[in-house]
Amino acid sequence: MKSQAFRGLLLASALLVFTGLAASDSVEIDYVYMDGCPYCAEQESFHEELKQDYPENLTINEYDITSPLFGENLQDLEDKHNVSVGRQAAPMTFVEGEHFTGFNPEIEAGIRDAVSEELGEPVEREEESSGHHIPLIGELDPEGIPLIALAALLGFIDGLNVCSIGALLL
Repeated sequence: MKSQAFRGLLLASALLVFTGLAASDSVEIDYVYMDGCPYCAEQESFHEELKQDYPENLTINEYDITSPLFGENLQDLEDKHNVSVGRQAAPMTFVEGEHFTGFNPEIEAGIRDAVSEELGEPVEREEESSGHHIPLIGELDPEGIPLIALAALLGFIDGLNVCSIGALLL
């Protein structure tokens, strides 16, 4: 009888430990914004970067500060993250028990650190090529070529079209 109780206790504690570990596999960001706020617009583009860095593990909940129900939402957010805000402002960000008001490079780094602390390093993104593929020449990055060389190359390519060769033969 004692061994069955011990096994049950062991199983229950193992379930608690593993469920706690599984809960840290995702992060929820609660974000308070206001339409027309320039800092909110900057932060929203930062959120797009975060979503690309953590495509499967990140959820961003958005709350409009001008909503009539925002007072209740703010109280719920304070309780959920165990913080006291003190005043309403936009943007406000709540991440895993941390609270950030405003948006600047320091706050961006703080939010990124809070997310990476929970989720680890972001997934690696492939660099987008700024070049273009030109037949017979290959990949060409116009930013890496001097303007005079680029003009000569484009002139050469344009000079090899069918109409100009036909006109020369006539």
